Amino acid sequence: MSLARSTSVLVLALLAQGPVLAQAAPSFMPGFTAFEGQLKGSEPPAWQLVSMIRIGSEADLNPRGNRLLSALISFVNKRGEAAQSVVLMITAEDKHVELINKLIGSVLEEAATRADAGVVAKLKVSVSVTDPVTKESRSFEFAKRT
Repeated sequence: MSLARSTSVLVLALLAQGPVLAQAAPSFMPGFTAFEGQLKGSEPPAWQLVSMIRIGSEADLNPRGNRLLSALISFVNKRGEAAQSVVLMITAEDKHVELINKLIGSVLEEAATRADAGVVAKLKVSVSVTDPVTKESRSFEFAKRT
């Protein structure tokens, strides 16, 4: 079979799966995205980690938490004392908010064991959870229990 023919067969097979793929991933947004940015209007150097997380089901919590943990550890190790804040923009159903809260606490605790615990403890963690169906949003600052 020629390369052109096999490519066209593959394209047709993917097009035939289009509706199935669309149902599996209802959003164009990737499941996890994170980037760093320098804070304006703060004593330099000041950096923040911004992460956009999409949680479609309870099964997504652990994989997204693992990615967040890796990003957080890298951020703290790279920026040190200049790491000031973490902004989490989460798209998830309202019923997952309590589990998300527990997940963030676990991620912060684990990050403190793998990176500078003092820096992790000082981070300002802002969370915004938006329900994809109702479009209602909740925002809160994560506070570690003492």
